[in-house]
Amino acid sequence: MGLAASRMTMRARVLRNAAADTQEDAPAPDLVSDAEPCWVWSKSRRYVAEGGQSVVVEDLTAVFKKDSPVQAGDTIESIVDRRGAVVMDGPVFVETMVPRSRGAAVDHYAATLRRPQS
Repeated sequence: MGLAASRMTMRARVLRNAAADTQEDAPAPDLVSDAEPCWVWSKSRRYVAEGGQSVVVEDLTAVFKKDSPVQAGDTIESIVDRRGAVVMDGPVFVETMVPRSRGAAVDHYAATLRRPQS
């Protein structure tokens, strides 16, 4: 087991909207993986207040296995630990998937995540 794989102690429930349709009656997203191994963390988190409104700006990152079916554009419904306790509620959107390596071969993928604006 590689270094990246040993850190993947969380599991993501990943959904994908297969319909290219943006209509209101679009079908529900398809389940891609019910328990995709991953590790998710927040690099930074700050509160910004402007014009009487406040928002949270958070830099979320995740790592997934090299053979993970997760793609940019997918939605993470929830992230749980190995015992099934919810670590992070979704939805969280996968913005990018970048291959990472320790040597010549791709070892894992690093993903940038985004929470929806409320």
